[in-house]
Amino acid sequence: MEAIGGFVTGHYVFLVLAAILTFGLLLQTQVKDKIEHFALGFFLMTGNFNDALTFKVPGVSFFEIQPDRFLFLLFSFYLFRKLFFSKEQQGGNFSTGKVPVFLIFLVLNMLFIIISLFANLGPVEFKDAMVSSVNILNFGIIILALQRFLTKESIDFLGKTIIICAVFSSIISVLQVAVDPAFLRVGDFRGAFGSVLRANGIFKAEYTNGYILITAIIWTLTTMRNHALKFLLIGFFTLGVFLTFHRMSWLVLAIVLTVYFLMYERPALTTLSFLSLGGLSLLIVLFISFHSNIMNSSLVQERLNDSIDGRKGYYTMVLDNYDKRPIFGFGNRNNEVYFHSMMQITRKRERATGEEGGIHNGYFEILFFYGVPAFLSFILFIFSGMIYFWRLSRFHLFFAIPLLFTIVYAMSNMSNTLNYGRYLSVIFAIILGIGMAARHLKEYQLKTQVV
Repeated sequence: MEAIGGFVTGHYVFLVLAAILTFGLLLQTQVKDKIEHFALGFFLMTGNFNDALTFKVPGVSFFEIQPDRFLFLLFSFYLFRKLFFSKEQQGGNFSTGKVPVFLIFLVLNMLFIIISLFANLGPVEFKDAMVSSVNILNFGIIILALQRFLTKESIDFLGKTIIICAVFSSIISVLQVAVDPAFLRVGDFRGAFGSVLRANGIFKAEYTNGYILITAIIWTLTTMRNHALKFLLIGFFTLGVFLTFHRMSWLVLAIVLTVYFLMYERPALTTLSFLSLGGLSLLIVLFISFHSNIMNSSLVQERLNDSIDGRKGYYTMVLDNYDKRPIFGFGNRNNEVYFHSMMQITRKRERATGEEGGIHNGYFEILFFYGVPAFLSFILFIFSGMIYFWRLSRFHLFFAIPLLFTIVYAMSNMSNTLNYGRYLSVIFAIILGIGMAARHLKEYQLKTQVV
């Protein structure tokens, strides 16, 4: 296939197909604000392939209009238009009622990080502080906009785009493992074992692929009524997660399913236990059969080499040094503490200069780069969000979606840095926005008053 600007023709064919599907789904609805719905649905359906549509702003060399920044501009204009030039009330009204505690902690976290960025100007370049601030503000803008304009029909539309995205990504994952590892691959080429690469699907990294497929599993479990189709899709998406060969994705999937069945489907827990035992038995057989390949794979070697190039050293670096700048942190990787610590841990200059790698933990990264206030507010935001949606999910199952995705996001940040500006954080904002919109819709208030 012919290469076009880093992507290949197949990626653009996929984007055209996704645009047609998104438009077709949208035509079946009666939702208002169709431009906003189309942009959001297309973003959800196309994964990281939509990065092919990134373009530079003329005269502003450091700022590109990436897909998530397009959403920022689109929803900022939407909020400006609706707040100042429209009396129409649609979906949730965020101007009345109590503000959930988790949103207060979110606002505090955003403020602390932005203040830290500008307090560290020098190591942090002004343009980088501005770009990072836009990424942070985008998180809040998405939640506010979605809370305002989403309806029950909107939420159903977005759920379909998430499931279609997962179907495409699972198909491509199978082809990347079974046929051609380079098939429509963007981003990382990370080995699993032998000549087999971890499946990225339609994303840049295998872990993003895994977490989005888990999101689709959550949505399918919670909303789909056709049991045959539900379990067919869940099985297919689970295969996709397995083909990522990403340990944390496997663990997160196991925990999410356990939490779901313990909290909402206890009668089915026995069946899940038997399936889990069957899966464990299969893994044992595979391990015995391919012991040599597995022990020499990157899956194992990364952990065996932990003392030399592992993450324990990164975490120790943070815990040993965060108190040197406890309020505003170090700003970014451009500082002597990071450089000398990483050189000592990894013996690699590209790691020490920040060209490669990182702290590999979202919580420790916030603590080290932005200080204790940002760290504490982030943790309180995550855990108060879990509590908030857990309370709602007791009265309507739909709220298990934002609850379980918050668990996914919380756990994913234990092994990766997925804070503001990363793809998964944008998805998190969208899921929270959907949850906050549903909170105000009568279709999701069947059994109790809104909390």
